[in-house]
Amino acid sequence: MALPPAPLHELASQAGAQARFSAGLGGFPIAVDASGRTNVPWVFAAGRAAGAGGARAADSGARAGVGAADGVRAGRP
Repeated sequence: MALPPAPLHELASQAGAQARFSAGLGGFPIAVDASGRTNVPWVFAAGRAAGAGGARAADSGARAGVGAADGVRAGRP
């Protein structure tokens, strides 16, 4: 068990998403834009995995969900 919880980046990293070490978070959050999209067009990340823990996690998830839905509507991967 690791405390505090650290961002889990492994799955997104295997798909090619960029993650960088953050001493403040004690792990490797995935780099995302304002809509939760990573550098891999079809990979979105939110919450602690994207460096947004606590109360910010829900907002991060909502933005990533809207971003993914917008991509589907626009016919993007």
